[in-house]
Order: sequence, then C-alpha cells, then structure tokens
Amino acid sequence: GFREKDIKDSLEKLGLTAKKPSSWSDEEILSFVRFLRQASKPIVIAANKADIPIAEDNIKRLREELKGEYRVIPTSAEAELALKKAAKLGIIKYLPGESTFEIVGTPTSSQRKGLQYVEENVLRKWGSTGVQEVLNVAVFDLAHMIAVYPVENENRFTDHEGRVLPDVFLVPKGTTAKELAYRVHSELGEKFAFGIDAVNKKRLSAGYMLKHRDVVKIVISR
Repeated sequence: GFREKDIKDSLEKLGLTAKKPSSWSDEEILSFVRFLRQASKPIVIAANKADIPIAEDNIKRLREELKGEYRVIPTSAEAELALKKAAKLGIIKYLPGESTFEIVGTPTSSQRKGLQYVEENVLRKWGSTGVQEVLNVAVFDLAHMIAVYPVENENRFTDHEGRVLPDVFLVPKGTTAKELAYRVHSELGEKFAFGIDAVNKKRLSAGYMLKHRDVVKIVISR
C-alpha cells in the first residue's frame, strides 16, 4: 500500500493539495501517479548483459528515456559470477564492486581468456560488474537503510569468540541504539543501559540515532 506521507508529499510537489481530485486534468493524474509510485515503490534498473556488443547503445538509450525517473546501472551478472567463482578457486583476488582483480593462481588458458574478456568488456568499460552497485543503491539509497556492527569487545571489535566484526545489521535510518539492542536480542533491549561507540569510545544514550557503519557495544544493567 501507500503511506500517507508519500501521498501528501506527492500532492505538495505537484501543487494539487488544494484541488479536488475530480477536477484534475489527465496530465495531473498521470503526474500524481508517477510521483506516488516513485516515492512508495522506488526502482533501480539493472541493465544486465552489459558486456555484449549492442549493450552500450541500449544503455545509452535507456538512460536518455528514463532520465530523472530511474537510475540505470550497467550490469553483468555472468561476469560477477565468474569472478566470484575464480576467487573461490584461488585463481584471483576480487572483492565485489571493485573495478579490478588480481591473478594470484595459475588459470588455465580458457580461464585466462574468460578473465581477459571480463576485464576488457565489463570492468574497463563500466568500472565494475554493476551487481554490487545495484545492491548498494537499492538498500542504502532507495530503501534508506544503514549498516551497523554490534560487538562485545569495543577495543578489538570482536564478539565473545574473538571474531572481528562478526555481524552486520541492516536497519532503517533513524534507528536508535536501544532499538538495535532489541534487534540483537530482546533481553539486551529490555536491560539496555547505554551503548559505546567502539571507534571513538563515546557513551551512547538509548535515543542515539545510529549512523552508517557505526560499531557499537551494548551495555546492559545487571
């Protein structure tokens, strides 16, 4: 469904707040529907198969036709999968979203040829495979989420088993430290005393609004 806020924002942007819907023109109706859809159901377009010869012209046309409405990201899911498989086999070092990879193993001639194809037709041309960028835009820009890291040891950034940054929580912007505690475990939320910013060691109140990539220790009352 649509949130009341999205409806009000769309009406205000189009100057339709004071007009009765029955008096709207066809153009105003279409504009209202478009604004409301963009606000309530944001979309990012993953223009897949960006490595094939005709892709460049198609992506250019898409961007021109959808300018201002949708973000079009050149994407090659097949290239991303190939790079991840090669990394898993120890042939290359690669992190999703990066524009390059490093050969660290001994690829076969066909594997080397495939990696060269990806490098020339995807990474050099578009800057990445696009897959991670699509995910980042969808989660952080359109869904307005942030990533936060709860830890038990604020000095080493670890949990009780010594694992560094073992968990990441995706939470909506505006989430508080106490709300994060509840997300980790209901008992932590109920006994929440304060939080500690593990980076600068500052004490955080229950109402502290978390920021993207915050590393937080939750302290409970005994």
